[in-house]
Order: sequence, then structure tokens, then C-alpha cells
Amino acid sequence: TNMSRRGGRWTLRGRLSILAPIIIIFILVYKQGYSPGNTCQDAGAPPLTQTRSITKNPCYERDITGCQPAFLIIGAQKGGTTAMYVYLDWHPDIKGAKDKEICTIQTQEYFLGEEHYWEKYPDLTNAESVITGEACPGYLLYPWTAQRTFKLVPNVKIIALLRDPVDRAFSQFQMFKKVKKDFQWKSFEEMLEYSLPHVLDVKEGLEVCHRENIQNNNCSWWQSNWYWSDILLTSMYGYQMRQWYDVFPKEQILVLQSEKFWEDPTSTMNTVFQFLDLPAFHLTELKPILEGKYSETLTNNTRRILADVFRQETEEHYWEKYPDLTNAESVITGEACPGYLLYPWTAQRTFKLVPNVKIIALLRDPVDR
Repeated sequence: TNMSRRGGRWTLRGRLSILAPIIIIFILVYKQGYSPGNTCQDAGAPPLTQTRSITKNPCYERDITGCQPAFLIIGAQKGGTTAMYVYLDWHPDIKGAKDKEICTIQTQEYFLGEEHYWEKYPDLTNAESVITGEACPGYLLYPWTAQRTFKLVPNVKIIALLRDPVDRAFSQFQMFKKVKKDFQWKSFEEMLEYSLPHVLDVKEGLEVCHRENIQNNNCSWWQSNWYWSDILLTSMYGYQMRQWYDVFPKEQILVLQSEKFWEDPTSTMNTVFQFLDLPAFHLTELKPILEGKYSETLTNNTRRILADVFRQETEEHYWEKYPDLTNAESVITGEACPGYLLYPWTAQRTFKLVPNVKIIALLRDPVDR
């Protein structure tokens, strides 16, 4: 099949048999308080600080029309971005953009200049502590948006809300069935049968468009090929997030899990407020927004197939961070990350990713540490 011919690209057993990463876990002295990257904050945690040490509005007392965004919600589509944007707009220190999805950075409008972009935001030159931002799920997908964003607003904070990739793809498919009159697929399985063998070609084509500095709406290759693999490609978070981490400091990126957001929206929003250096704000009556209902159900077999595809794509992103040792029989590699010891989810994730890895923990006297 087309899938088997791609063998090594989908299946990483060869690399797994050669790479034997040694993960050295140190203990890092963390500042007292809550880390903005922790999405497991207890729902009953104490309120976040109400103080603000410096001005957060980048437009305060500046001679500009409109404003620069302080945050961007970059995706993922069908991951809860609309609800998060609405909840953010309820905060008294946030005034949303004129439209939720401006999406200028991914389109040809980007070349109209920064002032054209600022005009899409409210005028906050006299509002010292108020910030603004937008939510555009397409920013996560297209490979040119990260670099453009950094050139335009290098200090902006990035929020990525990521849903289970299988459920996200299924939800997007159901949405397309409702809103696209020319949608050709009768079932999710029919779409998968055609799309799976081509999805890597779509990734490569996107990179070609990026290298040639061509817009998504002005790239002939993209126009004729995106339609049948966009649903799957949008769930490949490893490929997409790598582009943002390559450009922005990790301290400016907050990755959240959609399921945790829906389960405990108040705690998740407090995490976001902390990340944006905003005082805590208690949100009440957080009801689902744009909740979808489907007539079609996802079979267990289809879920297993897709879960394997997305897992391998994520693994491939991880392996690429290590040196190529395919021709070095006796050489091994590994990493050291102090945070692995602290966060409760890393042990299970590590076992799923590299079950044969050897773990080293270097523990200092707890008082001295």
C-alpha cells in the first residue's frame, strides 16, 4: 500500500532500536509560586496575585492607531479557542480585537504593513493596564506564521489549546460536512482512506510554499492539494509547534490541553491570566460555546489507526532533537531536563515514548537544594 511504501516515515521502530536516550533528571530550584506552564493547577488553588509590577499594555502613551496584541491564541481549530477568547474578553483588563479571528499574519494582508495590522485592534494608548489580542486557529497550521509573528510582535505571548488529535480531526470533519456545500466525503473513514497516504506530501508542500515565501491563498500547489489532508495535518501538533518553539522563547508560549480546559475552565483561565501577568478574575457561569453534536460516531478501530499515526508524528518530532546515530553502533544519546522530576505527567509519557530508557535522578539534600 501507499502507507507501507513510506515505511520508515510512519514507523520509527528502526530509530527506537538504535537510540537509547539516557534522560538525566536534575532538580531545579523553582521560584516559589505557580508556574504558568502547569495545566494541572488544583481547582481550589489560592487566588493569583492582584499586583502588577510593570505596565503590560505595549501601546500605552504611544503615537499609534489601534494597538499591538499582547497575546495570540494560535489554535488548534476545534480545540476550544472561541470559548477561551470569549472568557478572556470578560476580564476587565482585556479588550478584544475588533474581530476574534483577524488572521492577518497568515494571509496576504500581512504585506500591507504593521500599521494596517494595528488598526484591527482597539485604541488603548490611554489605557495603561489594558491589553488586547486575537484568536486565529490557522496560525498554528501554516509554516510561515511563526516567523512573521516574531517579526511583527516579538514580545507577544502565544497560547496553544490542543485537543486530543483524533477527536479534533473527527470534530473538524463533522463541521466541514455541515458548512461546506461541496464536501465530497460521505463518512470519516472514506476521507481517511484517501487522505492518509497523502498527508506527508501536504506537509512537504507547505514547506515548499514557505521557502518560496508564497501565501497560502496564492500558492498554486496549496490550492490544489490542501483540501484532502487539512483535517489530518491540523492534528499533527509536533510538526506545528516546532515552528513556534524554533522562533519564540519557551517562556512566551503556553500550551494547554483542551480536555482540561473543558473539565475545569476556571482553573485553566486563571492559568492563562497568570501567564499574561493579569490579576485573577473569577469567571462564573462558564457554559460551553459552539458545542458540536454529530450524527456519525467514531469507531474504535478508526480511533486506533489515527492514534498510531499521530503518536508516531509526535515521536518523530522528539527524535529529531537528537543526533543521527544510525551509523554509530556503540554511541548513545540522551538529555537532561530537571522539570521531568517535578511534573506528574512526565513518567507515563516517557514510558510510552521510550519504555527502555534508563533514568538517572541526582538528588541533593532537600534543605540545601
